[in-house]
Amino acid sequence: MIAETLENTDVYTPTTSRLAALVIIDILSTSVALRKGDAHTLAVPDMKKRLADMRSTGVI
Repeated sequence: MIAETLENTDVYTPTTSRLAALVIIDILSTSVALRKGDAHTLAVPDMKKRLADMRSTGVI
């Protein structure tokens, strides 16, 4: 997948490329989730909780 960004290098240089990268990541993660099906969808809340716990405690 290619995302061409035409950026002005004087102002807000990384903004466009960062947004393009986030869009690509969102598309890929949505595609993976759709292919994995319902079992994956049910596991997402648990993953979110574990990630939040890791962020707050700093323990991996």
